[in-house]
Amino acid sequence: MTITSVRSIGTDGLRISISLDRSPAGQLDRDTATALGIERGAVLTEDMFEPLIAAIDHSAALKRAFRLINVRDRSSGELRDRLRRAGHQAGTVEAIVERLMSDGFIDDERLAERLASGLAGRGKAGRRLVDMKLAQRGIARDTAAQAAAAASEERDALGDATVLAQKRAGNMVGRLEPQVVRRRLAGYLTRRGFDADTVRQALDATLQPNEHPDELR
Repeated sequence: MTITSVRSIGTDGLRISISLDRSPAGQLDRDTATALGIERGAVLTEDMFEPLIAAIDHSAALKRAFRLINVRDRSSGELRDRLRRAGHQAGTVEAIVERLMSDGFIDDERLAERLASGLAGRGKAGRRLVDMKLAQRGIARDTAAQAAAAASEERDALGDATVLAQKRAGNMVGRLEPQVVRRRLAGYLTRRGFDADTVRQALDATLQPNEHPDELR
């Protein structure tokens, strides 16, 4: 296999595009190309081929990673998953994620704290839901749990749950049977991430005593 084209990209000339046997092979930085002995007309040996392919994959993955984190903050797990699904080599993905974490472009704890504060701060999510949302963003379970707990401690969970119950109850009380209202409100608050005791107290504060029979407590 022969390197048939080595072309500079951009005005700074720090990156090049390579073609092998007249077919585009990819891009990489010039310093890496020099270290690998990449030049037009060179015939690739077996010892040169695998490092070249790995370098091209690394370059493409890094470019994709920066494009992803420029759109929005990403957790290490989220970025790792996106790069893997794009077809990049496992070793390349791990190296890039570790590099971006080391350089501060990815910070799972910082992201978890910001997301948890936003979710809990609006008063529409209990601790369990915050925890789940963070996990969905690829944040490690222990990091997510700590951030969710810290954000929830700053809120009045019972007060938040009661406000949500009162808003939702307005569309049901008087239209549905009391036990149906209570059951639906309980399911709604549970889905919002509030624990069973908080749900019960919020419903007791929202509904009249004769609207929640003992067997539904």
